[in-house]
Amino acid sequence: MCIVVFTTVSALSTHVIDVRLSHNTLIQEKNTLYVNVEIKAEHAMTLAGQNYRIYYPSDALELQQEGSRAQLSRDQYSALQFANVREHLTTQPGRLEYEQDMGFASFYVELLNPSLEGQRIQAEEWVKVARLEFKVKSDVQDLSMVWGRMGLTEQYATAFVEVAEWIAPHRTANVDIDEYIDYNYSHIEDLPEVTVAVGPNPSSDVMAVQLDQVTSRDLSLQIVDTQGRIWANETLAANTNSKTLDISDLASSSYLLVVRDDSTSRTIAKERVMIAR
Repeated sequence: MCIVVFTTVSALSTHVIDVRLSHNTLIQEKNTLYVNVEIKAEHAMTLAGQNYRIYYPSDALELQQEGSRAQLSRDQYSALQFANVREHLTTQPGRLEYEQDMGFASFYVELLNPSLEGQRIQAEEWVKVARLEFKVKSDVQDLSMVWGRMGLTEQYATAFVEVAEWIAPHRTANVDIDEYIDYNYSHIEDLPEVTVAVGPNPSSDVMAVQLDQVTSRDLSLQIVDTQGRIWANETLAANTNSKTLDISDLASSSYLLVVRDDSTSRTIAKERVMIAR
């Protein structure tokens, strides 16, 4: 297996990011699945080149390179490039669930002009960097896709994710990846829009959030300011419809409470809230 590794000029980096594979959409009549590649920075940073590796079940999915797209500015970044795509690989049982029918893909996005800054990534905000297209080859009940990272398997130990930040003209540094969020699909359907109630409103130290119905999946409760920055992000567990949020660290202001279904990247409720002390 040929693995492409980016090299960068040595520079210290203290930035930490998360990466995730999230559901975009499944078009059943076209047997096509779209999956988002997204990153989130712990602190604001400038994005340079990225190199991603994933594993997927090649008995059920066939990666469509021509239909896959980078989602970053075309003025700053290259198109999505595939360095290596392999299917029907084998791995040791217990290491990766695909065993005798594993697909592997290595793909990357380059910063076109290293002398100029790339896109600024705001803190704690998921940014979509690419959309992968797959042909669905059979009627599947469940699907999973796994990020390549160190220690995942002895046989493919070199297949891991690298993301770089722009430091200065012609200087970049790899950032640390704190969390890998793999993709899991199980008959994902859009949840209906819900009604959300917040109390008290205005609130000071705590805010009680309640939905008018229980959903079958975990939801994200985000408190967003008028500029779109996320100041709080809590999980409302599946099969529940209420949660109390600690807002004692937030400044007095007007915010938007956003209820998101992360499995489909869809907002299902919004409510304007005030924090006043």
